[in-house]
Amino acid sequence: MLDTEVELQGYDKEQIDMMDENCIIVDNEDNIIGKDTKVNCHLGDGKLHRAFSVLLFNSEDRLLIQKRASEKITFPSIWANSCCSHPLYSDGEEDGIIGAKKAAKRKLCLVKQTMKRMKNNEYARARVRARGARRARARHRHSSSSSSSSSSSSSSSS
Repeated sequence: MLDTEVELQGYDKEQIDMMDENCIIVDNEDNIIGKDTKVNCHLGDGKLHRAFSVLLFNSEDRLLIQKRASEKITFPSIWANSCCSHPLYSDGEEDGIIGAKKAAKRKLCLVKQTMKRMKNNEYARARVRARGARRARARHRHSSSSSSSSSSSSSSSS
């Protein structure tokens, strides 16, 4: 990875660690001919390797798409499919369709965990916004009632 250290400078540790994962290198007939890191598979001329895409549709047949993070090493800030990744050269993911399904489950579990964290964070932010809105309405009611009582008291004294 020494050749690519300069190319990866400035990326976060999680992204760099993922680039060290071993992809499955294949020939034009999808026969496994070896393994290599994601960074070697993607940067420069790249290498032919297994990958998969997942398309998720909701009950209204609407497709979930994602905008890849700007911090991604490969294809940053690009609108893409619902989920994509690589079967890795480990844990039985080398085993054709079965391996790709295993890899997809691994990846989608990570997506699900991330979405749950995001949902919990969004829920917490929504609660804070709602609490702030209630306080603002209460302040407004208090200031409105104070100004109307002071205006009525000033008009009655004249």
